[in-house]
Amino acid sequence: MTAGLGALFDPDALTFGAPIRVSRIVASIAALPGVMSVIVLVLDRLFDGPSDALTTGVLTMAADEVAQLDNDPTQPENGVLEIDLRGGR
Repeated sequence: MTAGLGALFDPDALTFGAPIRVSRIVASIAALPGVMSVIVLVLDRLFDGPSDALTTGVLTMAADEVAQLDNDPTQPENGVLEIDLRGGR
């Protein structure tokens, strides 16, 4: 989901200023086999503090920004994804 051809945060699929929509994140995760529900608890810029992205459903980007999610713990400024998995067989 975070990297690779056709992935949600594939750099080739994102453009300058394109916002991140909560609905797209939820739809991508919900489409995975075995997922029964998805709840997004936080969607914010790492160092900017809380935003209204969950209320509005959109995390906005400036015209000169491209959203990034590398999920590399050594470079949290490039995006962090945390998933809490429950249940399963």
